[in-house]
Amino acid sequence: MVATRARAIFLRVAKLCGAFALSRRLTRKSVRVLCYHGAWISDVPFRGDAMFIRPETFAARMGQLRQLGYEPVSLGDAVEMMKGNKPVRGTPVVVTIDDGWYSTLTAMAPALQEHRIPATLYCHSEPVVTGNVLPNVLASYLHQLSGYPKLAPPIEAAMKTACDTASPMEARLSAAKVVAEALGYDIESIIKSRNFAYMTPDELKDLFDRGIVDVQLHTHTHSLHDLSPNAVTGELDRNADALVEILGVPRQHFVHFCFPSGRSSRSAVEALLQHGIESATTVADGLAMPETHRLLIPRIIDGDNLHALDFEAEMSGFKMLLRKVLGMKSEAQKYLPDLGDVPQPGTPPGRLTTTELAPSLAR
Repeated sequence: MVATRARAIFLRVAKLCGAFALSRRLTRKSVRVLCYHGAWISDVPFRGDAMFIRPETFAARMGQLRQLGYEPVSLGDAVEMMKGNKPVRGTPVVVTIDDGWYSTLTAMAPALQEHRIPATLYCHSEPVVTGNVLPNVLASYLHQLSGYPKLAPPIEAAMKTACDTASPMEARLSAAKVVAEALGYDIESIIKSRNFAYMTPDELKDLFDRGIVDVQLHTHTHSLHDLSPNAVTGELDRNADALVEILGVPRQHFVHFCFPSGRSSRSAVEALLQHGIESATTVADGLAMPETHRLLIPRIIDGDNLHALDFEAEMSGFKMLLRKVLGMKSEAQKYLPDLGDVPQPGTPPGRLTTTELAPSLAR
């Protein structure tokens, strides 16, 4: 509590002294990419976090973008700016939403429409196709909401099964129900709320057809397995095949990707290049600078864990610059691969490498 108050005071002073405004000016040619997942739509009380933001917080954030004078742009336009093919106007920001949760349709789409903000949905397609809830997320969150009580051995074993993505889905769902009942939750009402469920194929297509979101790749099973080229290609193909079937668009539409759980490697990036992917986002925090490799784009992970002032500090670039000055790196940043001479997407052989600077950004 003391640390939280001290941070808030520090940020208020920094803002009053003009540090936010200066940081925004220094990073004005960088692209801000926001990351969201789902919204909390269950009747079970929850304060919200980076996985499930409260609908009212998400709506407030979208309004805050407009109030602070940021320029929401599509991911495609942002990538063209990073390439130098489009001029950077204002301070561009991209809204990205991972996974494909039902709440994206019911709780997030209305705010995007109200504030006329384009968004990209990176869709993990398997739950959309199967219609299953995600037992690992369901069981883990119910445990969290209960205050992380110590579980009896049979319940702990059920928790492990629910979270084991290698186990059969039927066994995982049964195990999640055991956990829910042991913690005192009505599993049927929780499932009915669809808080832990994805959209149906028809719902996803409706959201896409209405132009509220663009839909791009996030793997079929939410895993790149061993990150080998074969694993990456296999997941991209299954993901694209499913989305082509659901949305009725050609495969060529899918040129943007989000690393599931942020796991990446040099070999995975090289496989994305071979597949013709134009951009890929991570969960490493920061802004997309002129020299950023377009297949390892950082994002600002937003949620109820960020106070409005923290959000403003991240968006201005102040917190990123402060972390650089202090030599601080997040865990996600520490595990980003060194790409060395891996070229930017679309770079002709023998031309520019990862040090390529988009001309309009470098000015």
